Amino acid sequence: MRLFKGFYLLFLIVSYFDLSQASAGPTSEVDLSTILEENKSINKLVVGCGKKPFNWKEDDKTTPKGSFGTRSSRNEMSEREVVLDTETTGLEPRAGHRLVEIGCIELVDRVPTGRQFHKYLNPERPVPREASQIHGLTDEFLQDKPLFKDVAGEFLDFVRDATLVIHNAPFDMKFLNAELTILEAPLLEMKNVVDTLQIARKKFPGAPANLDALCRRFKIDNSHRTNHGALLDSELLIEVYLELTGGRQLSFQWDGQGKSAPTGQDAKEKIHREARPHEASAPERDAHDAFMKGIKKPLWEAS
Repeated sequence: MRLFKGFYLLFLIVSYFDLSQASAGPTSEVDLSTILEENKSINKLVVGCGKKPFNWKEDDKTTPKGSFGTRSSRNEMSEREVVLDTETTGLEPRAGHRLVEIGCIELVDRVPTGRQFHKYLNPERPVPREASQIHGLTDEFLQDKPLFKDVAGEFLDFVRDATLVIHNAPFDMKFLNAELTILEAPLLEMKNVVDTLQIARKKFPGAPANLDALCRRFKIDNSHRTNHGALLDSELLIEVYLELTGGRQLSFQWDGQGKSAPTGQDAKEKIHREARPHEASAPERDAHDAFMKGIKKPLWEAS
């Protein structure tokens, strides 16, 4: 009887869904097509998630603009990263302020390669006293420096195919893109940026998250930082970034004996220590023999 009731209930369920689909008619197909069309961006995101970031291709739209990449939100770290900082004449490019310095340092597998891009720039306008007090750059120092248009190609070549690591990324990005807009050059996109300020605020909510505060938190020596400087701040940001995201990645090489050995800054020299003696002394052996003789009817002698 229970088996019959089960089949009957299944029959009612199947009949209900058949009637629902029949009553929907062509309208359900139109709705489905509309939904699929609206979600093409999601399909692209899934299919394109393996693309290498920052490839400057027109068809690379695998991530919505304006999103921030963080280590926790990506499956794996980019192989090549560029830590970047800028100095400016003020706070807002729409008010006519310009770049005066760009500093970039390349990381591969989270280790500096020694490659850098560093330029002081003539902003083609006076540097306000308040800004000069922050970074120490004056009109006299910058007057013979190149214009941004003179170094833009070299800069774009340096950051191409890399994930940018920036502290307070919207500030630097709006100035870089303002300069690129003047040249009618391709703009940098936020989808290829890791903002360490966002990471720090999420990791330490309510705590100060500026570069100086993070250096103090992680005990990074910034005593030589008397003024802000794009290259100097990039060097400090590397250390902060590595601390925020779990430390430096070890690199390995073959040691020729069938083992992989760590190399570089994180490799530690193995200290050789002589083996400690474990053999029992004569008094210890005599005490052991006396103890064994005192055991009555030991199990190992049972027949």
